[in-house]
Amino acid sequence: MKFGIAGMGICAIVIGSLGAVSAVAQPVVGYPTRAVRIVVPYPPGGAPDIFTRMVAEKLAANWKQSVVVENRAGAAGNIGAALVAHAAPDGYTLLSSPPGPIALNGSLFKNLSYDQTKWSPVTILTRQPMLLAARKNLPANSVQELIALAKQDPGKFSFGSLGNGTISHLTMMLFLSTAGVTFLNVPFQGSTPALAALMGEQVDIVFDNVAPYIGPVRNGRVKILAAGSTERLPMYPDTQSFSEAGFPKLAPYAWFAVVAPPNTPTSVTQQISKAIAEALAQPDVKKRLADSVAYPVGSTPAETAAFLDEERARWREVIRSANITAG
Repeated sequence: MKFGIAGMGICAIVIGSLGAVSAVAQPVVGYPTRAVRIVVPYPPGGAPDIFTRMVAEKLAANWKQSVVVENRAGAAGNIGAALVAHAAPDGYTLLSSPPGPIALNGSLFKNLSYDQTKWSPVTILTRQPMLLAARKNLPANSVQELIALAKQDPGKFSFGSLGNGTISHLTMMLFLSTAGVTFLNVPFQGSTPALAALMGEQVDIVFDNVAPYIGPVRNGRVKILAAGSTERLPMYPDTQSFSEAGFPKLAPYAWFAVVAPPNTPTSVTQQISKAIAEALAQPDVKKRLADSVAYPVGSTPAETAAFLDEERARWREVIRSANITAG
């Protein structure tokens, strides 16, 4: 499910068809009649929190009701996710999250208090292209040179991940498996310490979103070996996409989605999805997202359900083959 975005390598922005949504959905009369709570299962200040608050502000203005963003961090997102999973399925409690609690944690954790396959999908908020960055003095300036280097000295090189089981980690494992090389995994608690380790030459490579690396790349503190999926990113026109580098199926991107508790009526999720798509279409929201190298999506609940099924299947196989566990 690509949502019309060509490999996320270009700045195409696609908002779900609002006309199609309104033709199908039967609005819930009066919804919302009270405050809506959106739980972000990660700490304040990160991209999930910032992007969610952008949308919440627009929803509040549209609905003429309070939309409260609540951070419930902990346990790789599972604490906040469990809170929403067990909330009333009435549209007044939602989860806004990166892939972990929505598509990954069911394959990573042995015991969860919620079923990640039972969410009521609402929408994909954004997708963010990823890049493969390297320490500035690594004797490789392309993906092909990196692979050749790793094959010359097996086990010598390391990668920094944003934590075990994150999209950063799983994308790297898929890349290494496809390339037929091994690197030592050095997990960090998020993007900031991983980037610091790369700049400090404590690790050799990192897979991450583009935004944190713009300054360090400009200042020559790290370098990029590949970026984007099928097409080159506009801010790095001289850097190969992963398709050009020989990895057309890698599709390295991150995403954020909104889901509702299991058994939330479709009429409610369609109404919320339409409102979020309208919020994402606002010029100031598009501008702020573009500044973070994030592309708004605004998919329908049906599109979101199909996408989440694809993501769960895709990463479940990577997790199984690499024997990755998180708890």
